[in-house]
Order: sequence, then structure tokens, then C-alpha cells
Amino acid sequence: MKFIIFLVAHLLINSPSGQSLSHNEEISKDDVHTCSSSNLFDQAHYTFPQAIENATIAAGLPPQMKHIFGTFLGFQAWIPGIKMYETPLIVRFTHLIDRMGWNCVAAYSLDWKDYLIEGGEPLVRVPMKIISPDGIVEIDMHNSDLRYQCMIHAWSTVVQDWVPESAENVLDFISIYGLTDSSPSYDDEVSACFDNGKADAACLRNVAAFNCYKPSIVGAIVAQQLTEFARTDGWNMEGKLDRDGSLCTANCNRYTDPTGYEPDTNYKRDKKNKFIHWQPLTEINGRGYETKQQHVVPHIGKLGKPSTMTRKEMNSRVAPKPNYKYQAEARKVLKRMRKLNDEKKMLIEFFDDKIDLIVVMINTIAQQGVSFEQLINYVVGVTGAEYDSIILSWKEKVRHDLLRPTTWIQNNWGYKTMSTWVAFEKEVMEIKGKNFEAYVRVMPHSEYLSGSACLCHAVMEFTDDWLQNNLGMNSSVAVTLPEFPPGSSKVEPGMVPSETVSVVYPNMKKLRNACGNSRLHGGMHFGASVVNAYDLCKGVGNGAADKAKSLWGEL
Repeated sequence: MKFIIFLVAHLLINSPSGQSLSHNEEISKDDVHTCSSSNLFDQAHYTFPQAIENATIAAGLPPQMKHIFGTFLGFQAWIPGIKMYETPLIVRFTHLIDRMGWNCVAAYSLDWKDYLIEGGEPLVRVPMKIISPDGIVEIDMHNSDLRYQCMIHAWSTVVQDWVPESAENVLDFISIYGLTDSSPSYDDEVSACFDNGKADAACLRNVAAFNCYKPSIVGAIVAQQLTEFARTDGWNMEGKLDRDGSLCTANCNRYTDPTGYEPDTNYKRDKKNKFIHWQPLTEINGRGYETKQQHVVPHIGKLGKPSTMTRKEMNSRVAPKPNYKYQAEARKVLKRMRKLNDEKKMLIEFFDDKIDLIVVMINTIAQQGVSFEQLINYVVGVTGAEYDSIILSWKEKVRHDLLRPTTWIQNNWGYKTMSTWVAFEKEVMEIKGKNFEAYVRVMPHSEYLSGSACLCHAVMEFTDDWLQNNLGMNSSVAVTLPEFPPGSSKVEPGMVPSETVSVVYPNMKKLRNACGNSRLHGGMHFGASVVNAYDLCKGVGNGAADKAKSLWGEL
């Protein structure tokens, strides 16, 4: 909810003054469909929910912001469930959701392109107008109202399958805000048009036409399309492959690694400064249970289908082995943590949460006075850049398979006294190396290189390019983070920050640098992990921006 308040406060200042910035379409008078059955035609199915319009006005926003505001409201319903997953899954879910949103926009357009299909023609292209069976009611179909409703109906279709932890909130949102004809499951008619994941476009067009192209049926088609894609996108979403790569026949676990990755548990102290493999850290819940980490989805770097890059291009990108002098690097880690102040601590926490980052970026773009369609184009593009950056960085993480600062310090300086920030004491003090911990949880994947730095570099490139391509902005955009009130830290609640912290980055490069540095300040990475991530991921965001631009079709 804090991001809804943040959004409203900024859009009140920067909201567009009624003008539409969406791309114009030339309407063909011949592109008309007359519905065949009065039993399947209900004008309410094409009517934008009044409850969302009312909520927009109640928030102090102009009525033309209803689609953008409704999108923020709906995405807030997804967030608690998605945040229960590890970072790569969070990025995957958000991009899948955003691809559904864009494909709904494309379906209700003249020539905008489908995100997934080669050539870009959507599975169903909705006609410009439909006419009721009695010929009395005529409805214009290519508009933001129906694009928005299609997107929300698609959410309803997949949420129980994709992120069951979000289902209650998302379905409550749909119920409260009055979308009619919504179903929290796949549509039988639509599913029958898919054979082993392959879509029968003619069958789908017939289903859509028979149901008068209402947003719920087009949303169901888009949802099924994305689900069939997700089942074979290399993440092992349904756990159909066991850990040895064979077919699973019972008790299958979603997202299981089928490549047989195992950490090298023969740890030896770094007496000769050799490269040392990643070691699972012990995680303690404070209630009597301890567990050893498993490397999160190590298979995605090899098997995951990129969003905008080709697999050949992704495989050709490799990061050099870092020339770590571990004792010197470890001293730098301790020094950085001794210098933590309230602002650095809050930025470590903020950039650790990739949902918070993407919401701030979407808010930043919304402030530029964009249309709903432009915002959806930005969102699907920027999460595509994030998605490819995650797959690319995971490929390199597993290839190098290097240990975290926590492991090196605990094992090599276990009985050495050192001064650093201490989690439980919430202060800098002298401790034994065996008790060292980073500022926030050290994620269960190898150290080199930083996925966060790669992701933030891609977001920087994409955003600057997108603003140029769509709004003609020749300079980067300033980004304002939400204020961090006193005591709002999750690591040091009630204590940090001591007073409100406000952060504004004058351009995207400053934000990228802060994102990368936060991983160093928090003690999660050694130095080369960040700077080499920037080099590895050059061009990922640019390519995603080219893809987003191509989705507009003939401009």
C-alpha cells in the first residue's frame, strides 16, 4: 500500500492533462463483427468497472488515470505472494504477468505485435467494432477499457496455477472492483484449442468470435498462451523432470534442478589464494531449526529461454575469472560494513527487494504522463531486460561457482578478532570471524557475479532507451525512492533510520551505481562481482528496448 500512496502523491503533480499519448490507429469501417447469439452478448462484459473509476477519483487522480491506477491496485494484490519466492522466480513471474498484459493490449489493436509469436500476429486479433445480435448496440473494441479488462481476466485465469500464494488477494481485488464474467481457472473451450502446448489459432479465433470477443474470453486465451509457454521455458515449472533429468512420475517438485548441480563440499582453507567453490550457508530461523542452503534454480542459466536475446548470444557472453586476493577483499568487506550509516542500510534493504525497485521504476515512467498502453509497453520491456539479466548472470554464477564473503571470513578467520557491524547487536563491535554475517540474508546462490548489478545495469539501459524511443527524451530521468521513515528498517526495526531518509537519483546511472554498491556495502559480494556484472550485461537493456519498440508495429 505504501507504493500506492507514493504513486498518488507524485501523479497528482505530474498527471497528464487529458491528452492521450497512445499510438493512433487508422480505423477500418469494414472491421466489424456481429455477434451471433443473444445469450452470449451482455453489454456489461465490455463496461469498465465503476468501482475502479471511483477509486481513482477518490485518490485525487483525474479519471483518465483509471487504467494506470487500477493496474497499480491490482499488482499490489500479486506482491505479497510473489515476495515469498526467491529472486529469480520473482523476476520470472513479473515478466510472465507483464507479457500477458501486453498481449491483451496487442489483441485489442490494429497492428501491435504479440510478445511471444514470431512475426507478432496475436493468436486472436479483435475486430474494431462488434454489434449486438439485434443490431442495436455497437461497441468500439480497440480502447484502454477493454485492454485493461482483458489483462485482469488473464490474471484471474492463471493466479491459482502460477502463484497460489497470491490467489486470494488477486481474486478479492477482482471481486471488490467489479469485473464481471471472471473465472479463476482455465477455460475449457480455450484449453481444447491447445494440443500438447501448440495453439490452433483458427480454433481460438472461432471461440473468441462465438463469445463476442469479450475481455474475459480473450484474457483466457492470452493466459493459456502464456501458461503453455511457461511449461516449456526451461524453468521446470511443473517439476516434470527429476534431478537427474529423467521424467518425474510421482511427488514432483516445481522448479527442481534437472541438471544435477551439486556444490563442491570439499572445502579447504585458502592458503594459496586459489579459487574456492560456493558453499551452502547455514540458515537459522531462531525457533530451533537450522538448514543448509541449496543453490536456487542453478539450471536456468543453461535451460531458461531468453526473452529478447538468442541463446547463442547469451552463451557467447562470459565473464572473466576474478583475480580475487581473498584476504585483501575480506578486509574491504569488513571496512565497508564498519562504515554503514542509516542511508546505506536502507538502500541495502531497498535494492535487495526487486519488486520494490520495479514498482519505483514504473512509478517514475507513469510520472512522465504516459498512456496506459505506453506504461504496459514499458513494463513488459523492462521486466524482459531483468529476466534476461537473471538468466545471463545465473549462467555465469554456476560456471564460476565461487564462495561468498561470509564463507571465506568464517572459515579462514574463524578465530581472528575483527571489527565490523554485527546483526544481533545492531552496532559495530569486535567479534570472532566465525560469527561474521552480512547485513541482510545472503542469498542461496554463488557469489560471482552479482545478479543485482547485472539487473540494474539492464534496467538503466532499457529505461534511457525507452524514454528516447517513446517520449523523445534525450537525457536520463531522475528517480525518487519512497521515503524511509524513522525506524522502518526490517533489519534494525525501530532504530534505523533515526530520522527520515529521502533519496533522489538525478539519472539512471546514479541509480545503477547505488544498486551495485549496495551489494558491496552489505557484505554479500567482493568487488569484481559488481563491476564485471556491468561489463557482462552491456547491451541487454538496449536489446530489450528494441524489442519493446518493435511491439508497436508500423508507427
